[in-house]
Amino acid sequence: MKKKLKFDTYLAGGMHGRLGRDVLNEREQARAICKELGLKPYDPALDEVIPTDKVIDAKPDLRRMRWFVDKDFKNLDKCKSITVLTGDKSSSGTAWEMARMFFKWKRPIILIAPKMYDKRLCNFTTILATKICATQLQALKWVRANI
Repeated sequence: MKKKLKFDTYLAGGMHGRLGRDVLNEREQARAICKELGLKPYDPALDEVIPTDKVIDAKPDLRRMRWFVDKDFKNLDKCKSITVLTGDKSSSGTAWEMARMFFKWKRPIILIAPKMYDKRLCNFTTILATKICATQLQALKWVRANI
């Protein structure tokens, strides 16, 4: 029997080293587009404490990092796809999330990556992603049409 998945897409993307306000705004915009399109996203940032006025710490303690990984993988496994909000920038966490979707589940990986979309950047992810889009709206419309 095929397991029913709870979410249409997992909103992935680099957070560490960025201003909390920027990360939260980017994710709020993605969730609003999902709502408008009738998609059910999972956003890992919603159950994490992200300071709006500070750069997100790239060195949380080991216990907290294990909690992030366990929580994120548990919820990633309930998603039909992964949408990477920061597709042009590498993030170790996002790379592992994409790898899990690619190797374990064979589910779509959608990148919001304007530089890859315009062919100004090319790397492994450019080749292995299911779809590369220039904007959040373009990416999430693709999810709605194909998931």
